[in-house]
Amino acid sequence: MRPHFLGERPAPELRGAITGIDLQELSSWPLARALAWSIVENLNSMLPAFARTGRTSVAASGNGLRRNPLLRGAAEEVLGLPLRLAEACEEAAVGAALLAAGRRGSGGS
Repeated sequence: MRPHFLGERPAPELRGAITGIDLQELSSWPLARALAWSIVENLNSMLPAFARTGRTSVAASGNGLRRNPLLRGAAEEVLGLPLRLAEACEEAAVGAALLAAGRRGSGGS
């Protein structure tokens, strides 16, 4: 499976594909698993080599991973490392709030 259903940043013309499918894979579980794996494999292919060496875990954030055990499992399998999810949910909002608080605390508005 190629998960480029909306393209990719460097190549917006890319499109997704499902190939080699037969009647055994033509059900929701194998298709969902293949999609989860392909998403993570695509992400892994974009990581620089140094980001994959010497690690004991991978810091992860976002509701896609937080709310989807299948995607989390695929990430851990493909990356070969356990995931560490951020403590706070809605990480972007928490980060924005911390940034705003830091600016206010340093005299900014």
